[in-house]
Amino acid sequence: MPAGCLLLIVIALVACTPVVSEPAGPCTENFCLPAGSKITHTQAGPDFNVHDILWKNEKFGIYEGNYPQQGDQGSRVAVKLPVDRKARIGIAEGRGSIIVATGKDWPAYLDVMGPCRSDKDCAVVKFGAGLKGL
Repeated sequence: MPAGCLLLIVIALVACTPVVSEPAGPCTENFCLPAGSKITHTQAGPDFNVHDILWKNEKFGIYEGNYPQQGDQGSRVAVKLPVDRKARIGIAEGRGSIIVATGKDWPAYLDVMGPCRSDKDCAVVKFGAGLKGL
């Protein structure tokens, strides 16, 4: 086979190979965090994990498991996140808690917690918008 044909075959293969983008931030076995995030501590329970996270100089937490605690945060309103378009957030005392359904057997839910002063100033919604499911 002439060298020119071989070169064309290699170029065609490279052009047809899908580009795989790397996750922006660190990943667990179930989700990836936004760019610039750092997991500072993980507590593993018998059927759950709780991750402490630092992002943009603020502290966040993520519970992953099947039984999130709804807490006493008044009514929960819808918030559209890429990982769950029907997620719901509760806000109380400057903190927000977003319950995210994963569609998996385990963890069935993530509870994404973090700073949230109001529905107009809510860092946890911005943080949650950067989550990517696996």
